[in-house]
Amino acid sequence: MFAIDLANDIADAISQMKDGEVSSIARIAHRVFGREYDGDMFLLMDLVLYECAKRGTYLDYSEHKGMEEGLPFNLTFIKRSSDSVGSLPENARICVLHHPLRGCEHWPGMKYEDFGIDEARMVFDGSLEDAKARYWKCDSGSGFTLDCRQVDEDHCVIVLIDGAYKKPFEALLSGYGETVTYEVGLCDAMEEWTFIVYQGEVDVEASMEDYRKVSDNEFSYTYDERERDEFFAHFPSSG
Repeated sequence: MFAIDLANDIADAISQMKDGEVSSIARIAHRVFGREYDGDMFLLMDLVLYECAKRGTYLDYSEHKGMEEGLPFNLTFIKRSSDSVGSLPENARICVLHHPLRGCEHWPGMKYEDFGIDEARMVFDGSLEDAKARYWKCDSGSGFTLDCRQVDEDHCVIVLIDGAYKKPFEALLSGYGETVTYEVGLCDAMEEWTFIVYQGEVDVEASMEDYRKVSDNEFSYTYDERERDEFFAHFPSSG
């Protein structure tokens, strides 16, 4: 959980900067940490953006838009403050899809031929406020909740919060309408969860036209025999 503590310290340092002041996350991380941070800088950056948004701070990277300049945490930002930053996106809905088969090779001794054949299913479609109160469980019983904070008018940060520790363990920056996929490792097998935040209503029935409706806002997709054979072709047979 060290990245979370460091992200909080960096966000505190950024919040103390004057509006219009320029710096970079890597530069501030080095100053706060006392030396070069050798952890996952991409995760750290997303957590910093999330913590800054909670404090009403916006890191303005607009001068780099459309340019290929290197690693994002090395790029300079301009510190901005805004009342809209850190709020839930207005009139926003979120769709959640679960991919239970992803990473099933991590299950020792699993008979892949007998594994369930649901490829993906939508488990939730609703407001962000409702999603924050929802608790998603992995097959092992471990679980997580979700938070989402607005970063600027075009982006939000989606955060998974460990259900046991109530701390964010992963965060990703997303544009509205873009898919954000997590490989959740709170259970023995890695599972993929995909989140899409929309500003406005979503035509779920149309977007899930290739899926079978199980119940309200829950759809599943099932392999046919050919698709099933293709998917399991790269796994060793358990005989």
